[in-house]
Amino acid sequence: KIYCLHDAMKFMTGVLKQPPGFQMDDISVSLEAIEQRLGFALEFLELSVRNVLSREYSKLRPECRPIAVSGLRRVAEFIDTYCSSHRWASPLPGSNGEFEIVSDPAALSINNFVYNVIAPVTAPIGHEVAEAPAGASLELASDGRVPGGFAIERLVDGSRRFRYVRGAPPDPEPAQADRFVRTFSGSIAEMLCATERIAPWFCTHWWGQPMLEFIDCVLAHARDYLLGDTALYWLFVFAGNLSAMQLERGAEVSAIEYPFFRAVKLAQGGLLSLDRDSQVTRRAWIAFETAIVVHLNKSFAVSTVHGGKGHTLALEPVPRDHQNRNRDAAAQQRLRQRKFPSERLVAMLDTRLEKANSGAAREVSFLRNCIEQILGGYDNGDRALHTIAAATLFGLGEVRVAATAALNKANQPYSLQGEVRHLVEARSDHNLGLWMCRSLRLQGEDASDDDATTLGKSLVQAVNLESISLDFHGSKVQDTGVKVLARALGTPVALKLVSLDFEMTKIGDSGVAAIGAGLGLAHHLVSVALDFSETKVGNAGLIALASSLAHVRTLTSVDFSFYGTQVAD
Repeated sequence: KIYCLHDAMKFMTGVLKQPPGFQMDDISVSLEAIEQRLGFALEFLELSVRNVLSREYSKLRPECRPIAVSGLRRVAEFIDTYCSSHRWASPLPGSNGEFEIVSDPAALSINNFVYNVIAPVTAPIGHEVAEAPAGASLELASDGRVPGGFAIERLVDGSRRFRYVRGAPPDPEPAQADRFVRTFSGSIAEMLCATERIAPWFCTHWWGQPMLEFIDCVLAHARDYLLGDTALYWLFVFAGNLSAMQLERGAEVSAIEYPFFRAVKLAQGGLLSLDRDSQVTRRAWIAFETAIVVHLNKSFAVSTVHGGKGHTLALEPVPRDHQNRNRDAAAQQRLRQRKFPSERLVAMLDTRLEKANSGAAREVSFLRNCIEQILGGYDNGDRALHTIAAATLFGLGEVRVAATAALNKANQPYSLQGEVRHLVEARSDHNLGLWMCRSLRLQGEDASDDDATTLGKSLVQAVNLESISLDFHGSKVQDTGVKVLARALGTPVALKLVSLDFEMTKIGDSGVAAIGAGLGLAHHLVSVALDFSETKVGNAGLIALASSLAHVRTLTSVDFSFYGTQVAD
């Protein structure tokens, strides 16, 4: 351990005395100059070499290696400041070792950043070359090329080491011996913090997404959830040892043993970083990870960058939506989420796990086995993703055939919020059913009595509904529609929470009595909030309502408002 620390410092002697930028015209820039830049990156990103070299292999479980928001901001600042002058290389797909230079920070992908910075700096003293049979030794090319990137050869106590300055050693092929001894390398998260921590949020992403866009997605989520710079996220690009991925994953038996799965189980929620071209929805691993988040009943959010700003979607109001005292949280959520580009959610509706792209052919069968084992098949995984997209589109006011079909095929409970008119449209035009709807929150200020009737007919199918909130404030709803709606309230066997706002409507005593009769059949009801302010409701309606609710033994909270009505003391 002592000699390793010594050699690490020897490798980087004088590094930080050099200017941070080295102008170059092509890929054949001095590898020593590139190594000097890596030393500068270590200092700028405040990475501790000692955290990697003070042990033979990581003592931190991969699922307990998060990165803080402050660390992400630091990475973004580093890319913004030095991408142009460092002129990082990007291997051209399908080419025979050809590269292009990335000088635009906005164009630098996650893969590019890994290749040029993360993989090299997390193995600061290089990789020891394993002994090979005679005639099979691993050699550097004349320009420093080596499998997986570019390296400088060093001799340490008689052992050969390749100090990668671009890229990392590729994983060995199945049934083949590893040509490297993969010790003394780690992850960015370990170099930032030497203790295990648990991240409340798990984030999944496409590796081809621009790095700055990806970071902006996470920062948008942190902003909308009112999380500070100390908030922790689990991101594999920072949590994983990218030079020893097979060792981190273990035997490819089941994804249950993979770090990402364990990280999801520890987290309270999942975040999908949605790139501008929605490529993330067509990648097998990302689709699988997202489906796992839903399968484990974790909170789920989607963030994207549009118009130069980050935007977040969730099925329920986020903490930021509750900050505006002059606007209801649900109304604030709808206003905020209107800025989210709906075409990217439409792409999620087209996700097909079985046809999604995978980086390696051998992963296809592995993923198939995992999907069968964990999700019960591709269809269940697809349904989970489609349901999220469809419910979110509904909240944006997008009523589509594909989205309605996805909700009708849902095999897991979902929450739906939006406007009454959109549900009426989905019901009338596309035959929307609410069989798996667990929570329904609708605004209906412009609703008619016919809309209330249609809504009531829809609720008859909502047998799994646990919570309903309907706001008809100032609408044209009358007793006729209310009675149909009221009868449906007794249908959901698990209904617990009810909030109905009929303020300034034409509801009367018969409508209120019908609501009481309907709620009286909800045998698991816990909380009821009813607002009949500024209506013609009188004593008869109140007495009928109270008599019906008196039989509901599970009821613990009642909130009535009869301000401005004909109810007497």
